[in-house]
Amino acid sequence: MRHGSPPDSKITGDAKEAVDNCLVEFCAVFIAAAVEECRRDKRTTVTGDDLILALNNLGFEDYVRPLAVYLRRFREVEGNRPRARHSSMAALDPTAPAVEALQPPSPDPTLQLELT
Repeated sequence: MRHGSPPDSKITGDAKEAVDNCLVEFCAVFIAAAVEECRRDKRTTVTGDDLILALNNLGFEDYVRPLAVYLRRFREVEGNRPRARHSSMAALDPTAPAVEALQPPSPDPTLQLELT
């Protein structure tokens, strides 16, 4: 909270508690939506794909594409293949242009992307 506030501002304990309660509630709703995706597929393990679809279903569409790119890139680096039926994320936007990484991953947390 401090990073988004002016340096001379003060944050009360009540404000911190209110934000904490909101985050707990958001996480509960978010996870419940992801678990529902698993139940539809008769699976018991929540995957990253389920979490991304849950964000989409909850109205956070702006985050879906960057997170899908990140998850795909992470799997490439880790050598894992997606296992869930939602792995391609094609169900969200089959007409969206592909996004490819320009460089192999590095310790630098920024990822350079190019729309093709």
